[in-house]
Amino acid sequence: MVCGVSSPSIHPIPSNHFHAHPFPSPLSSHDSVWGQDHLAAVLLAWPPAGPHDAVTDAVKSMRLFNLHGRLRAEPGGGAWARAAAALLSSTPEPSFAKQNPSFEGVCMGNRKTCTCGAPFLG
Repeated sequence: MVCGVSSPSIHPIPSNHFHAHPFPSPLSSHDSVWGQDHLAAVLLAWPPAGPHDAVTDAVKSMRLFNLHGRLRAEPGGGAWARAAAALLSSTPEPSFAKQNPSFEGVCMGNRKTCTCGAPFLG
């Protein structure tokens, strides 16, 4: 496990400690952003996701929130740097939208696999 968290417990973190801190990507000029399942797998050693479960998603979200607070609060930033290195060196599983360009007849809106031809802005 990357961050030394064997069985994450939920601790209250003051809301002012939680800010968006994306990781600069060494591969492009954009910041790297990952989905919740990938963050949980890499940083919390959470097993791969099965069928969608809102309760499990909520638990993951809170544990990641608390881990984020602990990593950012550590003096010197070493834990944050280790987390960034682990995330940047890992390969995320394809998202649901990438695996299923359309679901129940609805385009998932992924730019590279779009099935409806809608324009992408940005």
